[in-house]
Amino acid sequence: MCGLFGWMERPAITGHERSALRGTLAPLLAWVNDDRGGDSWGWFGSGGPDPVKGLGEMLHMKRKRMKRMQEQRWCIGHTRKASTGAVTIGNSHPFVAEGALGKVIGAHNGMVANHGWLNRSLGRKCEVDSQHLFLHLAEGGGLEEIEAYGAVAFVHDRGDGHGYGDTVFVGRFHEGELGVAIGKGFFAWSSSAYRLGKALRVAGLEAEIRKPKEGDLWSIAPSGIMSSPGFLSFREPMWAVPSAKKAAMLLTAGEAGTGGATLFPEAPTAKDWLDPGENEEDLEAWWELEGEEEAEEALLAEMCEEENAKAELEAMEGIPGYPC
Repeated sequence: MCGLFGWMERPAITGHERSALRGTLAPLLAWVNDDRGGDSWGWFGSGGPDPVKGLGEMLHMKRKRMKRMQEQRWCIGHTRKASTGAVTIGNSHPFVAEGALGKVIGAHNGMVANHGWLNRSLGRKCEVDSQHLFLHLAEGGGLEEIEAYGAVAFVHDRGDGHGYGDTVFVGRFHEGELGVAIGKGFFAWSSSAYRLGKALRVAGLEAEIRKPKEGDLWSIAPSGIMSSPGFLSFREPMWAVPSAKKAAMLLTAGEAGTGGATLFPEAPTAKDWLDPGENEEDLEAWWELEGEEEAEEALLAEMCEEENAKAELEAMEGIPGYPC
C-alpha cells in the first residue's frame, strides 16, 4: 500500500484559496498519506524539470524542498511502502518513462501482478513493478497486457513543444482507491478520500469529492475535467479473479507487445467539463460531519495520536522523538 495525492490550481482560484491550498492542504496531504508509505517519497510539479525524491517519511523532507513543492501550480505526490524492489531513491515514485509516444512521469498506488513476466517477455529490467505501467503508456503498448490494480496519476509530454500541457491524468482500476476534490478554484486528489475531506476541512477549503469510475481516466486541467471511459484497461490480477472467469481470460490472453496501442486523450477544454452527475460514484459525504470545528479537532487529534505513537517507538530505539 502506498499513498498518492496532488492538486491543480484553476484560473478562478482566489488569494485565500491559493494560500490555503499551498500553505495548509499540500503538507496535510503529504501527512495523511505518510502512513500509507514511510519507506520513501517523491513529487513532480509544474516547475519541473525532474521528480524530487527522498527516503523515509515525506514530512521529514528538508524545508526548502517542502517550500518548493508548495509553490507548484500542479503537483503529483507519492509515499511508498515498498513491496517489489529495494528501498532506494531510484525506486521511489514518480517514475520517468520515455518511448514512441513521448515522456510520461507518473506514480502508482497498487500492484502489478505479472511484473516478472513483463520483464522477461519485453527484455526489461524494472526493479519496481509499477514502472511497467508508465513504460507501456510511453511506448504505446496495449494496457491489457498488464495485470494490475490500484490508482495512478501521471503527466505526458508528447514532444510537440507544449510540455505537459498543464494536464494531470488520474484514475483507478480494479478496486483502487482514489478521491478527487472539485473546487471552484482548484482540484485535489488523494488515495484516502475520507482523509482528503478532513484535510479540506482543516484547510478551510470547500469542494465536492468524487470517485472516478473504475477504468476511466480523468484528464484534469485548469479548464476542467474530461473523462475517457475504459482507458485504463489493465487486466485484473489472476489471483483476484474467480476460477471460471480466470479460465476464459487465460484462453484469450495475448502475447506481450500484441495489444492495442495506447492513444492519449487530448487535454480538456472548457466545453469538456465533466458533469458532476456523470460517470462517477458518489462517496459518503464528508461534509455531513457535524460542524467544521469538530472535523478539524478530530483530524488534529488523529494526527497527534499517530505522531505520539511514532515518537514512543523512536524513544524505545534510542532515537529522539517529536511528540505533539
